[in-house]
Amino acid sequence: PEDVYRYRLLGSPETGREFFLEYMNSITEVARQPRFYNTLTSNCTNLIWLHGKVNPDRVPFSWQLLASGYAAEYLYEMGRLDTSVSFAELTRQGYVNPRARALGDSADFSRLIRE
Repeated sequence: PEDVYRYRLLGSPETGREFFLEYMNSITEVARQPRFYNTLTSNCTNLIWLHGKVNPDRVPFSWQLLASGYAAEYLYEMGRLDTSVSFAELTRQGYVNPRARALGDSADFSRLIRE
């Protein structure tokens, strides 16, 4: 089992909307033209960064995006996550595995996991 963490990114709703639409366009393209997944060059973390091109203030590319286990700490260091608490505390707060297990197959899983 994977350890899963939930972090709230800082930014404007408009930027979030633009990013979401860009990401949805990409998903539509993949449905039309499948691509190979490459753990190093096209993983979930660096593809999210790539789709962030709609945001002129996106963080610079870093090796921490290639080694996706470091991405959250990188975003924290860049001020894109809540820095009012230590990164260790933010990580503790964001750990969702126990809550996800407790919710099981709940029809409201997506909403409840964010509360």
